[in-house]
Amino acid sequence: MRLLASTDVGVNALIYMAAALPREVVQGAEIADCFGVVPSALKRPFRILGDAGIVTTRMGRTGGHSWAKEPASVSVREVIELLETDFEIAPILALDESGNPKYPKATLSFIYERSRVAFLKELERFNFAEIAGDPFTLKALGIEHLRDHR
Repeated sequence: MRLLASTDVGVNALIYMAAALPREVVQGAEIADCFGVVPSALKRPFRILGDAGIVTTRMGRTGGHSWAKEPASVSVREVIELLETDFEIAPILALDESGNPKYPKATLSFIYERSRVAFLKELERFNFAEIAGDPFTLKALGIEHLRDHR
């Protein structure tokens, strides 16, 4: 399984926004500069997250991105499932148009599926308030300076 680069950008952006609280609005250019991506790399994740009611986006000179939900109520699993278009661990797990396995005789499919479920369950344990409160995560992302402004 591979995560899209835009998923990583979206997750990191939410960590940044949670770490920047109580500041309400964070500009996209600030997030993009921090993570070394072009501002347009934020468009897809923020559109999807906005459609899901997790963030809001305001355009204009004083615009930017804000949390629509409390960061503590948003799990990493929720975000990754929204941002990923294909969440198969292996092509052998693919389903046909009717929702049935394309390869019903795949001998290890139950192991792959159990692994996928365990992975998602682990992601469910973490929310963005917790992650943004972890000094090691903030340091790893190079955003520990945000913690000092709280």
